[in-house]
Amino acid sequence: MPGPFGTVSDDGLTLPGVHIGIPGNLTVRAGGDIRGSGGSRDTRGPGFTLQGGTAALAAGRDIGSEQTPLSIVVGGLVTNPDGSSGVTKTDASIKAGRSLFFGVAEDYGLREIQTLTADSRLTLIARTGDILIKPGKVTGSFAQARRIFPASFTAQADEGSVIFETGTTPLSFWPSSTGEIRI
Repeated sequence: MPGPFGTVSDDGLTLPGVHIGIPGNLTVRAGGDIRGSGGSRDTRGPGFTLQGGTAALAAGRDIGSEQTPLSIVVGGLVTNPDGSSGVTKTDASIKAGRSLFFGVAEDYGLREIQTLTADSRLTLIARTGDILIKPGKVTGSFAQARRIFPASFTAQADEGSVIFETGTTPLSFWPSSTGEIRI
């Protein structure tokens, strides 16, 4: 990574990385770092869009950086046989051998049909370093929704700390009767 840059929404959200449509699974294993574009003008970190399915990202060292954190779009939009729309579950597991720098986890269903994918799960693990969760400045017509984390969320730093840098905006999670938050 980074892979191809692509627009994944009508309001201009672009994520460098991999875009998986419905159905789809993604597995990435790197012996070293998984980094974004970087540079003084391009601060987009690595990213992926997974519209339903399972994602497993693992790096022997760092994922993202403080300047270019990992961001993802999860959940999917499907058209049912009767013509109505629905959303699909996504399970994303991201494991760094050292530190993990994370930005946003946008819900595709919320953005496209204003329906949350309440069953989606996000797991962040750092083995020997820290997890920095820093949503940063999010813009566009769904800016607030882009700052909402999945209802089932785990952040585990085996030998480090989990650090939230949210500024004056509180951290929010998708509503769900079955969700759980583990830090």
